Amino acid sequence: MIPKQREDVICREEDFGAIIFDPGAGRMHKLNKDGFLIWSMCDGTMDVSTIAETLSQKEGEELEDVREQVDAFLKDMDERKLIGWL
Repeated sequence: MIPKQREDVICREEDFGAIIFDPGAGRMHKLNKDGFLIWSMCDGTMDVSTIAETLSQKEGEELEDVREQVDAFLKDMDERKLIGWL
């Protein structure tokens, strides 16, 4: 599956990561640096495995651990309806 950010969600990078604003719900969400990295890869071009592999290589962490983090983050974003799936 390929995650894609909703087109109308606004993202602003910050020192700690990012703030994303959902205009439909009128809510803001704070992302840490890892969350922002995952969010930025949700552009509709990478599947979940590729996102996890890319993050694992970038951070120098075990793929299995990173995959769990990616899955948890995407589940949260999906539940908040901030991403869709292609």
